[in-house]
Amino acid sequence: MDKKSTPNLQNKQKKRKKITASYLENAGAYYLQRFSASVAQFRKVMERKIDLSCREHPEQEKDQLLPLLDAVVQKFENLGYLNDQNYTRILINSLNNKGLSLTRMTMTLRQKGVPPELIEEMLPQRTRDDDKLAALRWAKKKRLGSFATRERENEKQKGLSSLARAGFDYDISNWVMNLSRDEAEELLH
Repeated sequence: MDKKSTPNLQNKQKKRKKITASYLENAGAYYLQRFSASVAQFRKVMERKIDLSCREHPEQEKDQLLPLLDAVVQKFENLGYLNDQNYTRILINSLNNKGLSLTRMTMTLRQKGVPPELIEEMLPQRTRDDDKLAALRWAKKKRLGSFATRERENEKQKGLSSLARAGFDYDISNWVMNLSRDEAEELLH
């Protein structure tokens, strides 16, 4: 094929479809097949689709399309596709395994659109020992302190900074950075 006969695909943009109930259901189901989401997060993604479609189709009004979205959200909740409690439980386990502090976990859950009362209900009441263990997991993952594989300049300061960004207070961060490798491994197991 010569270059003149092939259409320039970069210049042709695909026109967005008009919003219908079936379109929202199909697009929502496709999104949830690929990503887990809270109800608020799902609603935000779908509202963005509505906004983009309304820009290309001025005859559509966002206010008239939002009830369709409400119906889809309700249907998906009834079918179990959207369940904030399951989503929150799974996300908390994942964040806990990553070694994040309680503060960082709370921030992440809020960003994901989990309702504050659900966060308070489902986030375990952590003790200082739980935070210490989470800080150790973080240090191991990031190879900080006794888990460092090589000596670096300002190793302790860099480790303290990383732990602080992860949401751990100075006392816990300092404790982690001063542990020996054997003590740290023993506490993790």
